[in-house]
Amino acid sequence: MSSSRKSADAAGKKSSQKQPSKRIIVTTTVLVICVMAVLTSGLWGNTNAANWAKGFFVEDGKVMDGTLELEGVESIENVPEGEVRFYINKNVVFENPYTQGSIIIQNPEKCGFILQFRFYVVDEFGQGSLVYISDKIKPGQYIKGDKLDSRLFEGTYNGTYTVFAYSPDNPDKVVGETSGFLKIMVEN
Repeated sequence: MSSSRKSADAAGKKSSQKQPSKRIIVTTTVLVICVMAVLTSGLWGNTNAANWAKGFFVEDGKVMDGTLELEGVESIENVPEGEVRFYINKNVVFENPYTQGSIIIQNPEKCGFILQFRFYVVDEFGQGSLVYISDKIKPGQYIKGDKLDSRLFEGTYNGTYTVFAYSPDNPDKVVGETSGFLKIMVEN
């Protein structure tokens, strides 16, 4: 077989491979445009699926340096050595299960421990389900606004919080804990 015949056969095989038809490309493009239009318009609005999708784009709360100036709350200036002091918002509200809520937790500068907060929802039998774990907060830091780690449906929930105190010399060693009650409300 001559070399010109081989190259002609190779060219024929390449041209016989299936190419997507223009109709499929146009249909797919129109479908993608329609889906994007629905997602960005008010049609999808405040549905659960829309809120779930939006939740992927809501940032987690960030640990910030400094002290929050909270109306009606005295700053914590004196913390006896070995004691844990902190500020926590005990009435946490979320617009929906996927947004940042009014979580406010603060570790005063005078506290000698690194703190981590955990929120639990308590059912009618007294069993708690973990719904939130904060980042570790050093003295003089706070978190204002954060998302839940677990989804809650619309409603008001009785809950508890536990604060774990870690040694500043060994941030992996829990040296104490304390707890209390809070309410968590999901508006819709």
